[in-house]
Amino acid sequence: MAGWSHERGLLEAEVTQRRDEGCTIPQTTIDAIANLQSTAHVWDEAQSAPLWAALDAPHGDARLASAEPNDLDGIRALRPDGPRDLQWRPAEAELVDRMDREDVLRRMSPVHTINNAVACVFALLYAEPQIDAAACAAVSAGIDTDCNGATVGSVIGAMTGRDAYRGSLAVRLNDTIKPEVFGFQEVRMSELARRHAAVWRRVDSWLVQRDAR
Repeated sequence: MAGWSHERGLLEAEVTQRRDEGCTIPQTTIDAIANLQSTAHVWDEAQSAPLWAALDAPHGDARLASAEPNDLDGIRALRPDGPRDLQWRPAEAELVDRMDREDVLRRMSPVHTINNAVACVFALLYAEPQIDAAACAAVSAGIDTDCNGATVGSVIGAMTGRDAYRGSLAVRLNDTIKPEVFGFQEVRMSELARRHAAVWRRVDSWLVQRDAR
């Protein structure tokens, strides 16, 4: 990504991330980052280490704290009274207008979690369980197109199974993936599915044994 070939670019991206987490970054820290060199592949740890420490110091907004339970009971326990009611129910046009007016998505990195999650959710809501329409909607949103198309396709595939593809996409791919990974240049999709299922069964078995202790 542009700007990530020097440490100032990485620090600036971290400032954006921390702000998105609800943190207030002191202007002195921002100014110090701006004064760093932007020459490619120039790294000065003596200068940058205090800046990384300064970015780690602020606490984020507690409302954005994350938790990752592994089961529905754990998810429900996070909010025993049910989902938050934000008391704001905008029409679709109002929502899109506000996001555009406040530049909510464009100021984020194109590989940021939030803006790409929004693209995936919109695609899933727009297309429901129709893989062709959903994948096209996700990709048409731009940003991280390959990941979003794959994410939406995976979600609908898990929901509906192979039949959702209606033969229009799966057959064309010839059950083949060609990763750009040395020593792993070609593999069948069905083989990857088998491996994932085997790993899931092992993890599930381990969780059952752990909970039984």
